[in-house]
Amino acid sequence: MAAAKMQETRKTDVLVIGGGVLGASIAMQLAENSVDVTVVERARVGSEASSANAGTIASAGWGDKTFMKEHWMAGTVEILRSLQNKHGYDIELCECGSIELIRTDEEMKWAERVIQ
Repeated sequence: MAAAKMQETRKTDVLVIGGGVLGASIAMQLAENSVDVTVVERARVGSEASSANAGTIASAGWGDKTFMKEHWMAGTVEILRSLQNKHGYDIELCECGSIELIRTDEEMKWAERVIQ
């Protein structure tokens, strides 16, 4: 099946590619903060699994991390709760916890930094 060609040209501040739970959450947060955002999705927004995260989110809470990745991941659970509770979207959020296997002293130091 050939891909459909995009017929519309539009100006936007932020382009989010992918309308899975992550892309849709990012777009919603931006829009709620008056950012002009456009979501590009090959199917229907929210209709497929997010392959990037395999349906899981690892978050140790907001914390005070200065690394960009940790900063972006920090509030993920709260954002997803908001999608489901405040906005009424059934995203099948299931908070079940996780176990992290620590095998080396270096991994232990990393875990202590993340938890603090």
